[in-house]
Parts: sequence; C-alpha cells; structure tokens
Amino acid sequence: MTPLIQTTKTDVSQDIRYPSAHAQITTLLLEIAPGGQTGRHMHPVPSASYVLEGEVTIELDNHRQLTYRAGQAFVGAVQAWRNAFNRGTIWAKVLVMFVGREGQPRTIFPQVVHLGRGQRGIPRSESREHTGY
Repeated sequence: MTPLIQTTKTDVSQDIRYPSAHAQITTLLLEIAPGGQTGRHMHPVPSASYVLEGEVTIELDNHRQLTYRAGQAFVGAVQAWRNAFNRGTIWAKVLVMFVGREGQPRTIFPQVVHLGRGQRGIPRSESREHTGY
C-alpha cells in the first residue's frame, strides 16, 4: 500500500472533526471538462480528494487559489465557499470521499431569491445537494 495523504488538518489548516452521530462515508468520482467548473459551493463535512487525471484549481472566497495535479491528494476546507476549475486541456477526474452524518448534505450551493420586477434579489445559502456531488 502507498499512503496518499495522512493529516489532521484541511488544506486551509482547519482541524478535521468527525460527526457525532450515525457517520456516513460517501465516495464519488468528480469529472470536470476542460475549461469547466463546479460552480460556487461549500462542503459542511470533511472531504478527502485524490486527483486521478488532469488538474483542478480550487478558488476560495478569499481569492486564495490551490492547484492540485494528477497524483496529488488533499483534504478540503469545511464550511468555506469555493469553486473548482479545470483550466487544463484534458478532463479532470477526482476521487472524493466525504465523511458526514447520515442524511446530511455533502455539498451546499448558494441560492438567489428572485423578487418582483424592480426589486433586488437577496443571496442566501440553502442546503441543495447537487446530484452526485
């Protein structure tokens, strides 16, 4: 066996904390086309990722950018808004493992409230889990 990553901190130096009740582990394959992105989102649970192919750049709301290439592993920040981009020329494929509570969403996307004509929408966060991510 070859260890890919072993850490007690996320990629932004947060301590990793596990859920206190009915833990659930979810592993999935994230694929982003060249020039594509995931859209702005956050993860309310710890996640560990391994880039299988290509590269991804995680851009955090504080404008910090973290780039990971094939063969690199990382533990993503929890409760931090971000967007993941594929600025490369081939598909990015990332194996992602989430450790959360049963029934808890893995991913949260921001929602915008649309009001009547002439009124401004108010951004708000709503727990809306993206299919497969």
